[in-house]
Amino acid sequence: MTPTPFEPESATPTGSPRPVLEFRSVELPPLSRRYDAMHHVNLTLGEGECAVVLVPPSQEGLPLADAALGLVEPSAGEVRFLGEDWSRMGVREQLARRALVGRIFERPAWINNMNVLDNVLLPRRHHTVLSEERLFSDAMRWAERFGLQTVPAERPSSVADDQLRLAEWVRAFSLDPVLLLLEYPMRGVASERRDALHRAVAEARAGGAAVLWVASDAEVVGPGVSHYTIRNQTLVMA
Repeated sequence: MTPTPFEPESATPTGSPRPVLEFRSVELPPLSRRYDAMHHVNLTLGEGECAVVLVPPSQEGLPLADAALGLVEPSAGEVRFLGEDWSRMGVREQLARRALVGRIFERPAWINNMNVLDNVLLPRRHHTVLSEERLFSDAMRWAERFGLQTVPAERPSSVADDQLRLAEWVRAFSLDPVLLLLEYPMRGVASERRDALHRAVAEARAGGAAVLWVASDAEVVGPGVSHYTIRNQTLVMA
């Protein structure tokens, strides 16, 4: 993975991986019935590192991924991406940095009056100036890797749920993101697809991507993987 335009190609002075995502003493308010509050969130993910957050079923609905993207402003503390606090960036810089993030959402996240292929390509069309040919070929490459013959050209309401979930994988991994936010990525997908997802995550990490994986069970194990859980609305080491 090439360095981003925001940071030099180097590790931190201590030789540890360059920080990609940092939660620094973060307090997240309960914005709606969907989201629980979170307290004293401290987490740093460097290049190539992976954190798995194991969430009890009774506590699903965390604002972690939205906060990691700068979409939820903490009531205290800082969320930093590639060394910069989201709240101190201008709108253009926020948009440019979000082009470096791939996300699989907790709940379906589709624009229903667009077909699935256009949904998949939309983030990169919006955040980059890459050609349609490049965007399409990269999406098709990932579709093949994840067992899809193609990215569906039908609207989301006409596509089976498991195929939609795999299309979300394609959208998240396209164009080598610096940060992957994976919220329950195996939900609704047959277990035999797990190896393909793990290989994609391992490849992304080898290229320098950081991974925040939210799950209801220990779906990810291996070197460089940290495990957390939620206790009393606080993120703690598992």
